[in-house]
Amino acid sequence: MGVNQYIFYGQVKLIQKPYMQTNVSDSGEKRQVVIFPIRPIKHLDKVHIANKEVLHQSEIKQEQAVKKMPIKKLIESVKTHEQGKTAKTSCREVTTTMFVRNANNRHLALYFSKGVCQLCGEPAPFKDKTGQPYLEVHHIDWFSQGGKDVIENEIAICPNCHRKMHIIQDPNDVLLLKEKARSFAIQSKIIEQ
Repeated sequence: MGVNQYIFYGQVKLIQKPYMQTNVSDSGEKRQVVIFPIRPIKHLDKVHIANKEVLHQSEIKQEQAVKKMPIKKLIESVKTHEQGKTAKTSCREVTTTMFVRNANNRHLALYFSKGVCQLCGEPAPFKDKTGQPYLEVHHIDWFSQGGKDVIENEIAICPNCHRKMHIIQDPNDVLLLKEKARSFAIQSKIIEQ
């Protein structure tokens, strides 16, 4: 979208009183802004997808601007922001979509891993409070992109590799994880070859 161009996604309602907040611009200038906490009147998947993409693009632009900023200017920006803080932390009401997952699939993926990350091949980085190796179950084809909650789409990986999959999503890693998950499902006779 260009400057002064907008897309209408649907009606919204005010969910909380508008409030003033001090923000710091990319250039380090403080300014007062009015925040209008709103929510779509109807649940619109396109709105959520579009908003998520806009937020993601905004985060990328902000990150690129920060990377180009000289360290002295970055320190001054943080210092200005810190001095502008109030003791009270602002909060906002948000809505989100959660996917309900099959706990049986999750536990079976963890069992198949035998405490080893199925991507990097390293043992789990630590044990959880119950003494079990800590791995995270990753949906190879993400739910948000139409992936299914089936055992051949779930694999246990370490937190570092899980983050890597969500940031890089290397096609070779995806293929490797799909082959391993399918192999586990075939070996346990959940699916046929």
